[in-house]
Amino acid sequence: MNCHEFRQSLFAYTEHQLGDGERATLEGHAQACSGCGDLLQRASELTCKDFVAFLQAHLDDELEPEQARVFRRHLEFCPPCVDYLDAYEKTVSLGREVCQADGGLPEEVPEQLIRAVLEAQRRAT
Repeated sequence: MNCHEFRQSLFAYTEHQLGDGERATLEGHAQACSGCGDLLQRASELTCKDFVAFLQAHLDDELEPEQARVFRRHLEFCPPCVDYLDAYEKTVSLGREVCQADGGLPEEVPEQLIRAVLEAQRRAT
């Protein structure tokens, strides 16, 4: 395995999508190559699932400096999370535009909607 192949396989490695032989090859290369070894260590700091969990805190600028550093470093090797962050930011922006164009939220929110949102929050916690 060379460094280019290592970088291409890193996402699949962190998401446990490689077979045993592929994992061993990647780990062997990381042991032999200090640059790829450092990258593997950084990649192990934050999974994609954790990235999504920290997303709102990142957007609200509420992460501690070390958490923010790890969050940003995850984006250095994970194209799917870069795409996810971009899509999320665009969705939020479009939602704001729609609310502003429609004059904001209605004064009276249907009781059924309020109950559904509260129930979803309760189940998520």
